[in-house]
Amino acid sequence: MAAINALRVLSSHSSACSSSSSLSSRKKKASIATKHSSSRLGRSVIASSSSSSSSSSSSPESTNRSPRRRKKGREPLRAILEPCVLEPRSMDESDDNGETEKITKKTRKRTMTSKDREDDNRSAATIVETDFLVIGSGIAGLSYALEAAEHGKVAVVTKSVAHEASTAYAQGGISAVISHLDTIDEHVNDTVVAGDYLCDEKAVRALCADGKSAIEKLVEIGTRFTKAEELEEKNKEKEKEEEQNIQTGAYQGLHLCREGGHGKPRIVHCDDMTGKEVERALVEATRKHPNVTFYEHHACVDLMTSSSSSSNTERRCVGAVAVSSGGKNDDDSHQEEASKIVRFYASTTLLACGGAGQLFPSTTNPVVCTGDGIGMAARANVVCENLEFVQFHPTALYADNDSSKSPAKKLDENENAFLITEAVRGHGGELWTHFERGERFMPNYDIRNELAPRDVVARAIHAEMRKNNSPCVYLDITKKDAEDVAKNFPGIYKELKKRNLDMTKQRIPVRPAAHYLCGGVKTNIDGETSLSGLFACGEVACTGVHGANRLASNSLLEGVVFARRAVKTATRKSKESLKQLLEDEFEDIVDEDDYLKCNYDVFNSSRKTKSNKRRGQMVKKDFLSGDAFAQSLRKEVQLSMWRACGIVRRTEDMRETLVKFKALQRLIDDEEEEAALLNSGNDDGTVTLALVEAKNLLAVGTLVLRSALKRKESRGLHYVVEYPDRVEGERVSTVLAPIENDDDDETRSNISSRSAIKMEGEEEEELFVVEQNKVVARGPR
Repeated sequence: MAAINALRVLSSHSSACSSSSSLSSRKKKASIATKHSSSRLGRSVIASSSSSSSSSSSSPESTNRSPRRRKKGREPLRAILEPCVLEPRSMDESDDNGETEKITKKTRKRTMTSKDREDDNRSAATIVETDFLVIGSGIAGLSYALEAAEHGKVAVVTKSVAHEASTAYAQGGISAVISHLDTIDEHVNDTVVAGDYLCDEKAVRALCADGKSAIEKLVEIGTRFTKAEELEEKNKEKEKEEEQNIQTGAYQGLHLCREGGHGKPRIVHCDDMTGKEVERALVEATRKHPNVTFYEHHACVDLMTSSSSSSNTERRCVGAVAVSSGGKNDDDSHQEEASKIVRFYASTTLLACGGAGQLFPSTTNPVVCTGDGIGMAARANVVCENLEFVQFHPTALYADNDSSKSPAKKLDENENAFLITEAVRGHGGELWTHFERGERFMPNYDIRNELAPRDVVARAIHAEMRKNNSPCVYLDITKKDAEDVAKNFPGIYKELKKRNLDMTKQRIPVRPAAHYLCGGVKTNIDGETSLSGLFACGEVACTGVHGANRLASNSLLEGVVFARRAVKTATRKSKESLKQLLEDEFEDIVDEDDYLKCNYDVFNSSRKTKSNKRRGQMVKKDFLSGDAFAQSLRKEVQLSMWRACGIVRRTEDMRETLVKFKALQRLIDDEEEEAALLNSGNDDGTVTLALVEAKNLLAVGTLVLRSALKRKESRGLHYVVEYPDRVEGERVSTVLAPIENDDDDETRSNISSRSAIKMEGEEEEELFVVEQNKVVARGPR
């Protein structure tokens, strides 16, 4: 309760600033800690590293791994401590499916007593070995899994049921050039214009060129896209013939619609529930593949990486650690009720776990979108890019049980914002200031009216809401034929009818809601990140396609196209077996979460070290249980991000919020220390999924703020009051990257970055350099 009260106090700027005074004393405490720091991901990951220290001290290389000394006043890359180190595990036994689930303690025997080993038997993690690890089960993750399964064993890990992903909530469709009236160049141009000229041209062209083959693949696995109207009027024999044409690649039978930012109708869709249909087809196809195993209700906590004593061997990702929790799977089977630790070792790991819509109080994203992938990547020192570009969908339903505020009622007090697809505006929907009468306002803002890009429409709605002191504006589709509207948007029509609203007769109350994160973990055109062995696809990644703003319906296409490209690269670079990888090549496994335990701590409290009061906390047996502290933290982060990093931003607000977030991180540290002492004799833990998610949101929010503060212009989705115009010198990507250097000097280092698309007659700018620990590199992609 004391921590929750402290959270309330921190919501004011003065308290946030004052709490920074305790930083120096905390640094002094941290300096006493053992050689390898522990992670700050949850209460779970704050632990003594005494065992690792004792084992590593006997090796000749240990002298080269002393903690880095940081200059006074210098901020770390992230509000998270560096990972701890554990020894590699040998994996000699495989089951019939080619996966290993074996607990090994071979490398710990020299430093553990018999009592320690007895405790380790009770609490050590389950080990799963696989060729390809996929974290996430949306369109990117499952597209990758299906392709990778042709080359080896695949483990798909998801923290809820398989179908609970952002993909299932996508309404509009998938953009692809399949009409003879459309061209790839036109699609490329529309994407670049929407991205405000910050897109990577090579990535954009790859996306648009592969659009048709992506649709072919989805049709092949059983996705049922909506056909053109004329097909419905033909006889059964003709329909059968057309279906056969579709299966062989003749896509003229598919209905194409147009959305904002697109110059031509090129959106392939399934009514207004495209994502749901695509997810259904992908889940069914993936489950049928004998080489794919699903691990539902497994929340990945952190990546595991390796480092080698060999100077010519690069650091690489070797998997991830997760916590399983009880629950019902998609196939109606049940997980065990007690939480347990599962360590997934893989030759290649794919992050495909979505974005961070839950950073904001109103979002169209499902509850699972808490920035877990970006949080894990940042803790593993993986380069991130363009995180300041958060897309707010202009037309999310505004519902309220007070009819004077909204004609649409809420179905659940804690429901996410229901999306009203952009296709409604593409179908002729207009935006008005009031429920009845009022003014159609988009012609005042853009010559493209309601079909302007999302950032333009969202800011226009925001301005009208402020001008009229109104909680929303209204989307009007009533001028169109009622039967046609109900037929084209059956999902939205039925949902609104549940809320006492008829979209064929009444205007729809809408307002912007957090929808998509255009930035993310930086990748190349093949999905590779800055960490060898780690790939990223989908919303968690920044491929360079979206630039400063995503073009409607490009996201689902991106998931398929770049997942398939990533598989080709991953299989080419993963010829060596995981067993050989772990036994021969690497000396250490870096695991952010080494001391995450279920029922027992591996190392007993008799070890007299001052770092014991920051010992690892156990996972709560009911990992999904409520956590008042985590809920308060999450709410505070969400409200702070909306005030400081919403549709319109102010520099001072962002600075104050960044200070607050640093204070919140210190508050969490204190809370974790206290919890470690209070629960030292308890056989149940304190770590919950809610806390893990809240800390990820805090970490990602911090990175978003840092990125936004470094961009001294307004471009695309980033609009800041002090810099209202675009600045050509600022038309470069914002890259968050650590510089690994043990010196105390203010070391500067170049970081490679790809060229942004150049405007006509412009020369490419040279790359800017990055100051160690200052987190931002600026330069062309």
